[in-house]
Amino acid sequence: MSDPRNRGTPILDDILLPDEDSHPLIVMPLLLNFNRLPFRRVGEFAEAMQQYLQGLEFMHAHNVAHRDVCYFNLMVNASKLVPKGLHVLNP
Repeated sequence: MSDPRNRGTPILDDILLPDEDSHPLIVMPLLLNFNRLPFRRVGEFAEAMQQYLQGLEFMHAHNVAHRDVCYFNLMVNASKLVPKGLHVLNP
């Protein structure tokens, strides 16, 4: 059963490169920086902040220390906020 407070980014795949067995490439969904989101209402922003705090609480409950919680490290999967989709070259 998944915990709704778990806001961690899923790992989709890991790729081992030749001669680099100890440092795989991690494949994750495309995320946007928090400051690039098209919030239209204060309520959307408040909901996002609540989800970030829930995620932080979840990590702490599982003895995970983030060590660098700041505005610049807030990322979001905006696929539901941006219905036309995202492109890495034109977010």
